Amino acid sequence: MRSLHIILLIFYSSVLFSQENNTENKTIKHQATYSISWQPDSLNVNSKIKNKKYKLLMFENGSLYVDSNRLKLDSLIQDSENRGTSFALLSNMNSLPQPNSNNRILKQYSKNTLWSLNQVSGTTYQYSEKLKLMDWKIEDDIKIINTYKCQKATVNYSGRNYIAWFTSELPINDGPYKFSGLPGLIILLHDTKNQYSFELINFQKTNYLQSFDVFNNAKIISKKDYKKIRNAYINNPIVQMEGEGAVFSEETKRQIIKMIRNKNKNNNNRIELTDD
Repeated sequence: MRSLHIILLIFYSSVLFSQENNTENKTIKHQATYSISWQPDSLNVNSKIKNKKYKLLMFENGSLYVDSNRLKLDSLIQDSENRGTSFALLSNMNSLPQPNSNNRILKQYSKNTLWSLNQVSGTTYQYSEKLKLMDWKIEDDIKIINTYKCQKATVNYSGRNYIAWFTSELPINDGPYKFSGLPGLIILLHDTKNQYSFELINFQKTNYLQSFDVFNNAKIISKKDYKKIRNAYINNPIVQMEGEGAVFSEETKRQIIKMIRNKNKNNNNRIELTDD
């Protein structure tokens, strides 16, 4: 009998361990919408992409940062599944929301952990980082932005110098992307070269349940390994696509590689310039 208890204890411990990174659905208490612009080509100021919308969904002890169109598309897919219909059979696919990114950033303050979820080809990966307190320098400058009284702060993060304007009128120490740690919600944030910019355009109190199932279904790897997979796919997606069953002629392969190289040449300005 004692040996049975030990076996059961080991079993339940392993189950709990396997669920350590699982995320239950959360009640969203506040929702912030940011307008984002960025410059994909560091050598071409005219390459700037403007006014893409991202959501910061805030729950107790954490938040989720995600492309607005990604949320809309997820909702349509879920509604289709609830009705028992195939989403792939929906008509007029061109009218569906077009996400700019499948990336999701989950901040878990109670666990001091930040999860970054990304898709490469047909596989969804996630990696974790310590939720670092950024070394903000709060300055005396004050100004009104979108009706909020804001104070200036500066920080260096991942190779870029940023200027942030936060407000204590919204006492939430969060912000867009991976930024957090100020004594108020970030209203405006941009790097000193104006290659990346985030501006709050809407804030509201909410009370709804948000699914986090996508994190439960993603493959957990290290940040280093994710970057290897991402870079290998960016440089030559054919290898991974063929590994997933795709078949290409040699001419098609040449065309794909040429197209990818041209795209990469004009998309050389990632937001994180370093790995720290």
